[in-house]
Amino acid sequence: MTVVVQGREWLGIGDETLFIEPPLEWSLYFAEQKELLNRAIVALGALRPVLKDRYQKFWEDLKRLGLAFSCRGAFTLLPEATWIMLKFIKDKIAEFIKNERLIRDLASLNMLYNYFPLSIDQDKISRFLETLSRLGLKLEDLEKASHDLYVKGITSRFIKDRLPYIIIYNEKRFKESIIEKIRLLYSQSRQKNN
Repeated sequence: MTVVVQGREWLGIGDETLFIEPPLEWSLYFAEQKELLNRAIVALGALRPVLKDRYQKFWEDLKRLGLAFSCRGAFTLLPEATWIMLKFIKDKIAEFIKNERLIRDLASLNMLYNYFPLSIDQDKISRFLETLSRLGLKLEDLEKASHDLYVKGITSRFIKDRLPYIIIYNEKRFKESIIEKIRLLYSQSRQKNN
């Protein structure tokens, strides 16, 4: 997230997830694991509501150390710091991607959050299916991620063979429930790592 979205100060506001793409130079580091890397980046974007305060402090510390500067409401890394950061992040990503189940779940939740409700608009459906494929996700992953929403009565059952796949009865509760699930997954993964 640090390199991709730079230090946008607005990242500290709100509880929305981010749907971010990895920078092109990352493919040099992870060429053989491109789908997994793409899923990991989307999973990190899903964690934005959980990590936003730490993220903002991180950028302020980089600025204090002289590794970043503020311009037009965003922090920017110095070019030298960008390459150092990429090397550091490579190790952190390699550690994070070991938990592929967590990454798949977070990426699936982020897809639900950012693409649904899915309208009958063919362009949006095409982008959705293309993104799903690029991430190496299947409709079954989204079905699994949406099951709790169905049980809570927020959505219809996920149906893989008919658009729009699910019907959302309450969009506000839908978004809030996804954020709650992301927070739960993150706290459970931190407990396992401690």
